[in-house]
Amino acid sequence: MSQQNLYTNRIFTSNLKDHLGEEVEIFGWIHVRRDQGKMIFFEIRDKDGLVQAVVLPNKAEALEIAKKCRDEFVIKAKGLINKRPDKNVQENVFNGDIE
Repeated sequence: MSQQNLYTNRIFTSNLKDHLGEEVEIFGWIHVRRDQGKMIFFEIRDKDGLVQAVVLPNKAEALEIAKKCRDEFVIKAKGLINKRPDKNVQENVFNGDIE
């Protein structure tokens, strides 16, 4: 059974692989923010580790919020857990195969 707070739908980064294909909420600090023009990438850090989050261009409201976020902001992110494309997998990184 995954670690889950009874009062929220929060999932910790260490349990994300158990939720592939599911929509989840994670809470954490923005460890790194990369603005790629049409998309914004975050590495979100919680007590267990890191995961990359991607804000897609078709999510206009989320993209506007993401543009205002900076490193070390504390955020709640909600999204679908997906496997990274094979060419983007980072085998030596915790959660380097999902986003």
